[in-house]
Amino acid sequence: MGIEEEIKRYSLTEYLAMEEEAEYRSEFYNGQIFAMSGGSPEHSSIAVNFTSAMTEAFKGIGCRVFDANLMIKIEDLNSVLYPDASVICGPLDRDPQRRNLVRNPTLIVEVLSRSTNRYDRGNKFFKYQMIPSLRTYVLVEQDEPTVHVSHKNEDGAWDVDNYFGLEGTVELKPHGVSITMAQIYQWIEF
Repeated sequence: MGIEEEIKRYSLTEYLAMEEEAEYRSEFYNGQIFAMSGGSPEHSSIAVNFTSAMTEAFKGIGCRVFDANLMIKIEDLNSVLYPDASVICGPLDRDPQRRNLVRNPTLIVEVLSRSTNRYDRGNKFFKYQMIPSLRTYVLVEQDEPTVHVSHKNEDGAWDVDNYFGLEGTVELKPHGVSITMAQIYQWIEF
């Protein structure tokens, strides 16, 4: 055998069968499976706070909020990811072969941790940008009250708004809703 080890590749069907039986979640990218690390109490609390705040903010405007259990399929990349939270406006676009895979989020939230920071800001954001329906990508720091919101503009480029401190309000512009930093960071001690 040579210096390079051959990487085992899986089909989407094999991945989904393993995921149904697994004790922990994994993401899928082009035949490879990547185990997801567990989160801290702060990570979990921030994700729940953001999801709760979005549920209230999006009430009555035809958008549904989902937690970290929703599997997002990215067709062009043969990829399945689990965002910390997501929003889908209008009907769900389910994969015809696997109805638990959804393909049309309009907003995705990732809570940053030391182990995922670079990935969430880089490769994962690149993957999410391949979703035609995505308009907003939110990164939430867990070690300080800071939120980064990327909005897809009419030209297809991404603009970033940064929010700092507990007194501010995060504007989710394409959706016409806002969430306070105090809501996002409720119960978090810095």
